[in-house]
Amino acid sequence: MSAPRVIVYGEKCFRLEPDKRSERLRGLDAVYGHWQTDSPRSFRKGSVPPGYPHMRIKSCDTIDWIDGLDHEHRWEADGLLDGADKLDADRMSQPEEGWDVGTLAFLTVRPEAYVQHSSHPLYPSLVIQDLEKENLNGYVSRVSCSCRGIYIPKAVKRRYSTNSKEITVGATIPTISEYPQSYRVPQQRLQMTERFLIDGDPPTDKVGQVLLGADVPTDTPTIFSSALTAFVTSFQFNYPYLWRIDNLTAERLLAGRSEHDVTVQYSYWEAVEPNGAA
Repeated sequence: MSAPRVIVYGEKCFRLEPDKRSERLRGLDAVYGHWQTDSPRSFRKGSVPPGYPHMRIKSCDTIDWIDGLDHEHRWEADGLLDGADKLDADRMSQPEEGWDVGTLAFLTVRPEAYVQHSSHPLYPSLVIQDLEKENLNGYVSRVSCSCRGIYIPKAVKRRYSTNSKEITVGATIPTISEYPQSYRVPQQRLQMTERFLIDGDPPTDKVGQVLLGADVPTDTPTIFSSALTAFVTSFQFNYPYLWRIDNLTAERLLAGRSEHDVTVQYSYWEAVEPNGAA
């Protein structure tokens, strides 16, 4: 006697429960589904679950109620819910001076966007020096990049120093004319060094030139002139005067790049100073 014929009416493929989504700060996101279909192979490992193009099924438990007609599936998929690159590890070092260096790891569906000796696709002021790519589920990759450059803008680092020497000057002081009219006086030069990172050309055109407007350093120490200046008989005129750039060094991040690690050395010069011999 043959088995009775089974006829199933209505929709054969549908959700038995709403999908459960797990969006994570680090690592792959997850989706859990509970479905009924008419095939035991509806949700194969590595396939795309319905409604989640950036996820891949990693496991599926199936119960065959009626072969070829009624199959119950509980599957789990992982990947990136929205398909956007996700930060998975941040080990960047940000020193007070100089380039930021370290490692950034991202989960991505576009590993080809990460190229050695090129800009990081999400941080264009960082250069990828070394990288490692790992395929996690046949679709999403983990890309670990060793980077160097400007991760987060940083403040200018400033240092002051003085350069002092003694000079002999002639001076006429009416109230003490009986004293010698030649004096050994200290001549001090205030110097300042600034170091900063810049995305652009270093200001080499400002070296040895008169600084105007925004190029003039601000928030600097008070400059004191010699008390004998009013009585000195011989002067020298300086140009450029006030703050001026004496030296500039710059390290380019990489050939063809616009980022530079710049060190600028300033000195302060009075417009008129006593003229004397060292």
